[in-house]
Amino acid sequence: MQATLWTWMSDQWRLPPPSLTGHDDSDGESESGGEAVDRAGMVALVEDDVMVREVLTEALRGAGHRVIACRDSEECLRALPRAGQRVVLVTDMMLPGSSGRALADEFRRRHPGQPVIFVTGLPADAVGTLHADEIVLLKPFRMCQITAAIAQALATGAGSA
Repeated sequence: MQATLWTWMSDQWRLPPPSLTGHDDSDGESESGGEAVDRAGMVALVEDDVMVREVLTEALRGAGHRVIACRDSEECLRALPRAGQRVVLVTDMMLPGSSGRALADEFRRRHPGQPVIFVTGLPADAVGTLHADEIVLLKPFRMCQITAAIAQALATGAGSA
């Protein structure tokens, strides 16, 4: 399998309308803070920029994903479910105290075969060598593009037992 490099440009961060995500407000996360219904897979999202993390979390929940949103590697590793549960890691490359690559390596040790999506504002060639089931998404991007990248990661068979 060959690694995929996803590149998109956009000058805005926006939540997609419900018609694009298939999200019905009566299903999924409640206003009281309940967890979203896991219709499309679990996502461990690691992003140190609060605004970006919040927007991505809401968009991914709107698309039906159960999201574990974290600000850094340590928080993510503490929050991840036990091995055996299917989860996609979506991580920024530049994180406080660590790197997205270091987090991905530890994630793979704990969750072998699970897919990883790197999101970065770095040039594509700065990311380095990718594993076959890794995707790079260059910032800025549209919400439909990250949901498509997650769908591809889940559909490639990565993480299948």
